[in-house]
Amino acid sequence: MPSLQNAPSPVIEPNRAVAVGMAEGRGAGLAIADRLVGEPALKSYHLLGSVRGDLLHKLGRFKEARMTLEAAANLATNRRERELLRRRRGNRSTVRDFGEGTRSIRLRSRDDWMPVGRDRT
Repeated sequence: MPSLQNAPSPVIEPNRAVAVGMAEGRGAGLAIADRLVGEPALKSYHLLGSVRGDLLHKLGRFKEARMTLEAAANLATNRRERELLRRRRGNRSTVRDFGEGTRSIRLRSRDDWMPVGRDRT
């Protein structure tokens, strides 16, 4: 069986962006996802937009995240996926930076702030 390194697939790359974002920081994952935007095979792949939107949001780039998630929703051919992406676009939490990389989020259904630790960008 050929390894993925011998038979690369552009559809695998958004998954790599997620993994790198978790292991090396959101900025590193977003850099991979951003390079994929011009890939012809991924032009209509809504999950790339989903990955980018999530990473953008985690980096505090909320307006870009909402626009990216809406574009991904418009590409989705499945009604349930489209609805999920639109809910994710609209239900993003507010993030407050308390300095030195410590952040907290306010959940829409609650009035209190929940610490989320250090930001790994």
